[in-house]
Amino acid sequence: HFEEVCSNYYRVSTMYSYSGSCEGKGFAYYYNKHTAQFYVKGCSECGATDLNEYTLPFVSDIKGSVEKDYPNAVGSGITYVTCTTCNGTGGIDEDYIFGLDLNNSPVPISVTAGQQAELLVDVSLSDGTTTGFTYQWYNGDEIIPGATNKVFDLSTLVEGTYLMKCKVTHSLAPTVYTRVARVDVVAQSVITIDTQLTGKTIAQYANDSVQLTATTSNSINKVFYTWFVGGTEIETTTRNTYNLSSLPVGTHSIYAVTSSKNAIDVTSATVDIIVNENLEIIINIQPQDLVVIRGDDKSISVSANFGEGVQASYQWYANDEIVVGSTTNTLNVANFAEGEYLVQCQISTNSGNYLTKSASLTVNKDDVIIDPSPEPTVKPVEPTEPTPDVIDFKTISFVLGVIIILIFLAWLYFKGRR
Repeated sequence: HFEEVCSNYYRVSTMYSYSGSCEGKGFAYYYNKHTAQFYVKGCSECGATDLNEYTLPFVSDIKGSVEKDYPNAVGSGITYVTCTTCNGTGGIDEDYIFGLDLNNSPVPISVTAGQQAELLVDVSLSDGTTTGFTYQWYNGDEIIPGATNKVFDLSTLVEGTYLMKCKVTHSLAPTVYTRVARVDVVAQSVITIDTQLTGKTIAQYANDSVQLTATTSNSINKVFYTWFVGGTEIETTTRNTYNLSSLPVGTHSIYAVTSSKNAIDVTSATVDIIVNENLEIIINIQPQDLVVIRGDDKSISVSANFGEGVQASYQWYANDEIVVGSTTNTLNVANFAEGEYLVQCQISTNSGNYLTKSASLTVNKDDVIIDPSPEPTVKPVEPTEPTPDVIDFKTISFVLGVIIILIFLAWLYFKGRR
């Protein structure tokens, strides 16, 4: 049974002690609506407060009854406090006529060693009084010397884990403890910029970007980049690149501030991005006709001029089909099969797409390269009659003369011997 004795307390029916000097005598219990705590007011005859282990189970029974009959009056984590100032009359001590309300308790937090942060306790009496309180901070069950304010400065803690709570007292209310808040004090993380921003000149609407690379000594924590253009904050993101396609024509200063948990912010270098107006493409050298043997490592190329900062892409076509992988200003023909092709290149910039003139490509299967110029006309050779042999009279005369001389000499020789 509970009797509401005032705006702050319920009185619980008298319970009895089963041992000790007050065995068999009644003890008065009171339940504070504001603090959700029970108070033992002592023996109804002598005022003693020697409750023992045999009496304590009844306190659990009382708690259960309060939760059942007065669900709106019971908070979580009910504790039991023995009042040692009871005069044995069963009434409420005038010293404890108010409840103590915890408007907020410390919350778990992780901070860097030396970081400016704090824990705060906000309390008041049930009548709204906010003065006259005393405070004592604890780490676990150990008192923290000198920590006697409602605000605790976390920058005084060294690296480690703390279980922080605060004891709050007032002359007109019972003592209460805040809930325990875990405080993790970690070593300070350091941000290092590994790759700085680089200035550049681009064409308007170019799909280009600047990049900044930063890391932290604590690799678990992410790095955030807050981008500034012309001194104006644009966005905060985990992306380490900033796209430049939206910048108008002109010169723009860009920098980023890097940040991370438990680290001091680091600002990058400031660079200038020059954005020029887009200009049309000027083709200097068109693709030229080419005749090759299959497998020859030869190429067809194109040359073009753009405005400063313009980025261009290339795509080659053969017989109106995309040549996969051919995305530079040069087309290598080594992998082309035998046949005839018309090749051309599409050049793309932010100002549009441009097709070059077509060039003829002939790929032969053997080592004879046919000249693509017209074939010459060749006259056939007409057959002729064989030429008869011609008699050489000079040679015959010479031979006959030699024979006559030899015969004459032979005659003279035989005549002399006779």
